[in-house]
Amino acid sequence: MLRIGLIGAGYMMQVVHLMSLRAIDGVELAAIADLDTALAERVARANGIPRVYPSADELVAREEGLDAVVVVTNKNHHAQAALPALARGIPTFVEKPLAATIEDGRRMVELAKRTGTLLMVGYMKRFDPAVRELLNLLRSNALGTLRYARLHDFGGNWTVGAPRLGAFRLDETPAAVEPVRPVPPAADERTEALNEWLEVWIHDVNLARALFGEPRAIISAGRGLPRLVEVEFAQTRALLEVGPLTYPGGPWDERVTIYGWAGRAELVFPAPLLFRQPARLVIETAAGEQRPALPDREAFTEEILHFLRCVAYRQEPLTSGREGLRDLEFCAAIVDAAYGSHPASSESTTTDC
Repeated sequence: MLRIGLIGAGYMMQVVHLMSLRAIDGVELAAIADLDTALAERVARANGIPRVYPSADELVAREEGLDAVVVVTNKNHHAQAALPALARGIPTFVEKPLAATIEDGRRMVELAKRTGTLLMVGYMKRFDPAVRELLNLLRSNALGTLRYARLHDFGGNWTVGAPRLGAFRLDETPAAVEPVRPVPPAADERTEALNEWLEVWIHDVNLARALFGEPRAIISAGRGLPRLVEVEFAQTRALLEVGPLTYPGGPWDERVTIYGWAGRAELVFPAPLLFRQPARLVIETAAGEQRPALPDREAFTEEILHFLRCVAYRQEPLTSGREGLRDLEFCAAIVDAAYGSHPASSESTTTDC
């Protein structure tokens, strides 16, 4: 039995990670922590979690015998929530992105290395059966030498089909907590762009690195919407075409298309919370179209299962803290390429990664 501590009681913890953890045999939900203790107590009662703490520090200090913690908070609090567990050698899962800044990400990775503690970042797409099959096809050279790729992600209604748990709202305003934090000033365009990459499109960044290897150079990076970024990866050149361009209430619009000398593959993602369905994979070659039979598994639960197996067997996770840090650095490089040191300029740039 693995005793798990939960840090964060908000929407994603409730509708995604708690559901996955409750469905897995051999898991004991030992405690939950949130700055909004009233919300944490309601979540605890709804899910049979015996203890509630007002902070991550108190949870890891007072809850004995924890085998791991799962951190699902606002990205600005990821480092604050994860560092106490890492300092005590408790394996830690952090929802993407690893942190809100490269500096915080480095602190987390360095502390995990110093204490020999497992640190994993939650990139659920990497655990989708269709993504795994596509990776296997690329490793076997089924498409031949790659010529080009396009990662298209215009977003849309990502919560369609998400369940509503219990009798209380999931989006209620958190109770006031001390100390009261000042409202941050409005961000400039460059800061907003970086925040958008870290909050949303970092999924695409991580997926591109997994599929095509490390980025060698950013060929061009534009501003505005859509955000068009052309990158020379180790295995092919690819276009990242991202931005929230779907009309209000429109369906989720995300796909990866890969062109090779021997064929073409397309990966089509459903809305992330659309009854937690896996992606679809279509492969076209001279022999015709193929739609591989894939296991009926969904990515969020596969992701948590992977983390728990790594905890139990002391293995390195597929999406490690180091991977998460590299994604933060790549996102920052994209924004640097787009904006440079002169925000008034609208010219694209070429940047070595």
